[in-house]
Amino acid sequence: MIKESSKPEISLKSLGLTEYEARAYVTLLKYGTLTAEKISDLGSIPLPRVYDTIAELHKKGFVLISKTRPKVFKPLPLDRSLNNYVETQKKDFDKQLTELKKATKDISKEFKSLENIEKTVSEKWNIWSIEKRDNIVKMLIEEERKASKEIIIFAGDFSWLYDVEPSIKSAINKGVKIKAIIHPTKSKDIEKIYKHAKKIGIDVKTGYTGMLRGQIIDQKTAYIASKFSERGVNIIEGGVKGKEPRNRYELVIFDNPAIVDAFREYFNFYWKMLKK
Repeated sequence: MIKESSKPEISLKSLGLTEYEARAYVTLLKYGTLTAEKISDLGSIPLPRVYDTIAELHKKGFVLISKTRPKVFKPLPLDRSLNNYVETQKKDFDKQLTELKKATKDISKEFKSLENIEKTVSEKWNIWSIEKRDNIVKMLIEEERKASKEIIIFAGDFSWLYDVEPSIKSAINKGVKIKAIIHPTKSKDIEKIYKHAKKIGIDVKTGYTGMLRGQIIDQKTAYIASKFSERGVNIIEGGVKGKEPRNRYELVIFDNPAIVDAFREYFNFYWKMLKK
């Protein structure tokens, strides 16, 4: 029959002692100095396990071991035992922390050596995608902040301008040139966005009738967006944010120079045609 743990034993186990360690120490506190046989009998601990259990308690500062034959075991007072245990745990923790710090330094050196190895496999151009409007806006904000020369934008109603405005302003303040083409300003909302874009420093033209939406940053990467609604793909919604709960958004990222150049040519074709 397995003996059920008492409340004092449970408390000691919560500190990190094993079941047998907690049981042996509580037994010694109850009955005083005992032999291994008595600890086994009174504490319901298998006799072969008593010796290694007492050895651990001795190491942790809970008991004294006699030099007599047969050996007897005496508990230290609870407060002193707990203080001893805290000290041993602290020493063990400090030792582990020192070893961990050394290990991290060694690993750091190993990885630095890896960084210096010449890469023998060239990376191919990739196409990446990300979904959900919030995720797309966050990515565009991060990439716009990294821009150093140019951002060109082909938009519909440009309603998302307000979401990325801080990063757009930051880019403009760094000297980044930003050009945008948007649909005709037939609604008051789009007219308002058009005027606001010009006010913050975007060189913007209206009259764009294409379906393509997105940005090209520093002539290196193209970010092409798609908005899927019940009415179709990239349909103009009037320039009002927050009224499209059923729409699904996807952003596809291209870093292939040939594709990026094709999108730039598409933008420049409209840019030359349109008037401010």
